[in-house]
Amino acid sequence: MAFTFGQESCGPAFPGTTTTPRISSGLRFPEACRVHCGPGGDLGVSRCYIICSASLARNTDALTQLQAALDGADSDKNGHDDNNNNNNKNNNDDNDKDGNQSTAQDHERVAGVRKGISPHTPLAQVVEVINEIRELNHHHHSSRSNNQADVDCIITLGAGSLTDAAKLVRLGLANGVREEADFTKLHGTSDSNPDFLGDDKVQPPTAIKLVHIPTSLSGGEYQALAGGTESSASSSSSSETGNGGGGGGNKRSFHCAGVNSDLVVLDPELCLTTPDWVWLSTGIRAVDHCVETLCSVLDVRESLQDPNNNNNSNNNATPKPDPWSGLAYAAPAREGLTALVKGLLDSKTDRASLDARRRCQDGVVRAMQAISSGQVKMGASHAIGHQLGPLGVGHGETSCVLLPAVCRYNLAHADDAAAGGGGAGAVAVGDVIRRRQRAVRDVLVGIDEVRQLLRWGGYKEDNMHEAELGDVLYGVVGALGMPQSLEAVKVTADKFDELARQSLQDLWIKTNPIPITEEKQVLEILGMCARHGSAM
Repeated sequence: MAFTFGQESCGPAFPGTTTTPRISSGLRFPEACRVHCGPGGDLGVSRCYIICSASLARNTDALTQLQAALDGADSDKNGHDDNNNNNNKNNNDDNDKDGNQSTAQDHERVAGVRKGISPHTPLAQVVEVINEIRELNHHHHSSRSNNQADVDCIITLGAGSLTDAAKLVRLGLANGVREEADFTKLHGTSDSNPDFLGDDKVQPPTAIKLVHIPTSLSGGEYQALAGGTESSASSSSSSETGNGGGGGGNKRSFHCAGVNSDLVVLDPELCLTTPDWVWLSTGIRAVDHCVETLCSVLDVRESLQDPNNNNNSNNNATPKPDPWSGLAYAAPAREGLTALVKGLLDSKTDRASLDARRRCQDGVVRAMQAISSGQVKMGASHAIGHQLGPLGVGHGETSCVLLPAVCRYNLAHADDAAAGGGGAGAVAVGDVIRRRQRAVRDVLVGIDEVRQLLRWGGYKEDNMHEAELGDVLYGVVGALGMPQSLEAVKVTADKFDELARQSLQDLWIKTNPIPITEEKQVLEILGMCARHGSAM
C-alpha cells in the first residue's frame, strides 16, 4: 500500500519492551507536533526549546511551521516549502552550524531556538545550549510569576548530531553541567573513565521531555546512548572511544541513565530536504547496525565459556538450520536489513518516493529494536568508525568505507576465532562466523534490487549465493554512489597508525567476531579499505 498522510499511528517503537520512545507516523510533522506538544497535547508541555538544522532553518519554512504548530495553529499546507528538487542545498545539521538563537517572543510556547550543531556533536556547543536554557529559565522567573514553567521540552528538527545534542543537554541540565569539563564525570563507565560519577550518582534526565523529528537514518533517537566530542584542549588520555588523531578531541559515549526520548515523529516528506549523500550514507550506518548485530558471535563465546553448558546440544555453537536459533534480536535485524537496503536502492532510483523513504525509516526502527535488546554488541566497523569522525568523515560514511572491509577481515580470520585458544572452541566459533555471514548474504541476495546488482557484476542466478558478504555490501555501497575507501574520504595512510592506536581503546573493538587486541589487526582492516577496490 502506498504511503499517504491523513491518519496518525502512534505507539511504542518497541512494543512489549519499553513504552518509550513512541513513534508518530501518518501526519506531517507540524500537525503531529501540534497534537502532542501543542496546547492540550498529550505530552503536557508548555515551553519548548527547538534545536533545528541551520540549513533547514535557512532554506525551508520547516522551522516556521513547527513554531506555529506549537502555538496551536493548524497546518494549512499540503506539503513542505523545502526546495526539494534542489539537492545542492546542504540541508544537514551535521555539516552546518549557525550558532544563532532566533528570537521566540512571537511564539508564546517556544522558549528559544538553536540553529545548527556541528558534526559529531561538540560538547562545547552542547554547553552553549545548556547555559542558554538555564538563562531562559532565569529570565522567565524574573519577568513573570514564579509559577510559570521552565523549559519542559526539547524538540530536534534535523539529523543525528542534533539528536545527540538534545540528549546531552537533558543530561547536563540534570547534573549541573556549566562548562565542558563538567561532562568528564558523566561519560563512559567506571571501567573506562576513572572520573565517572557512577550509575548511582548520575541524575536521570527526567524533568524535560524530548521529541525528535529526524531527517536522516542514524537511529540515535531510539536509544538512551549519546556521543559528544570534546574540544582538543579538553581531551585526556583516558577514552572509551579515542580521538581518531588529526588533532580532534576525544569522542565520548554517554548513557543517559536509561531514560529514552519520549516521541519520534516520522515524516518521509520532510526527509526529501535531506541531501542524497546524507540520507544514503546514514542509511548504510543503519545497515551496519543490522549486519554487526547478525554477525556477532558473543552468544557463542558465552556459551562455550559457560561451565554449566558442557558443550551439550543446547550450545549455540552447535550447527542448526537457523544460525540465530533462540536469539530474539535476529528477526528485527533481518527485517531491518531487508527494508533498509531495498528502501535505499529505491531512494537512489527515485528520490521523490515517499514509500522508499518510509521503508527506510521502518528499517531503522527494526535495526534499533535489535540493538536495544541489550543482548548484542557491535564490532570493529563501529569501533574504528568512531575514530574517523574527528578526521572529518561523516557518521554514515564511516560505515560505507569500513563495513565491507570488516566483514572480509572477519571471514578471512574465521579460523583464528578462538582469540588465543585452539581446539573445538576455535572450530565452533569460526564455523558460526562463516554460517552467519552466509546467512546475512542470503538475506541480501533475496532482495530483487541486490540480485540485479549482482547480475551487473557478472553473477548468474545459480551462483549468486557464492558471493561473499563483504563483496555484496561493497557493491551496494557503490550502487548508492557512496565512498568505498579511506582515500575517497581523504583519510591518508599517515593517519593509520594513530587510528589503530585509538581504535584499541573503543569498547566495541573487543566484541568484534574476531576480537581485536593489536594495532596490526586494525592496520590490516585499514589496508583492506585504503583505496577503491583494494580488497577486491
